[in-house]
Amino acid sequence: MPYRGGVQLIPDIQKRPTLGAYTRGNRWFWSGVGLGVALIVIWAIFNGYAGNLQDQIAKLDGQLIANEKMRDKDKEGDLIAAYQQSKVFRQLLAGKSYWSKALLSMEQMTLSSTVFTQLSASLVDQTITFQGSSTNYQAVARQLASFTANTGITDVSLQNIKTTPGGVEFNGILKLDSKKLINR
Repeated sequence: MPYRGGVQLIPDIQKRPTLGAYTRGNRWFWSGVGLGVALIVIWAIFNGYAGNLQDQIAKLDGQLIANEKMRDKDKEGDLIAAYQQSKVFRQLLAGKSYWSKALLSMEQMTLSSTVFTQLSASLVDQTITFQGSSTNYQAVARQLASFTANTGITDVSLQNIKTTPGGVEFNGILKLDSKKLINR
């Protein structure tokens, strides 16, 4: 009977048991060896990565220290104070009214044939009352159309219009959108 591995019971045949003789033992042995090699490789990779990270940390620390030495703390304090003052100033101006924007917009909408003789503004009503003169009725109609074309004016009303020897005199009221023309 040929030898198949295992314990040797016959004394006259001298064979030493080996790992190859045990089918299960061989598989576990090589699995352990493979796992050990994998762990050693992973340890080497992580060790190299950790060393690289330590070098990068030391380099960045050096840069931070150099930047800290180059800082001008007096100027930084002045800049912080200026920023805080401008922040307070912006808060103060946030709710203020600016008629210059509304008047500039009205000036840009004014036609060359129209002359305004009187303007009166009311913040409470958000209106501009105007009185002016023009060459003819058609010029007055074009002027009113110019006012209605603006997005900051919500309503235009013509109160009175009359013919004079020099042309046409008229007066009316412009209703303003305060968010677009008065407040910033």
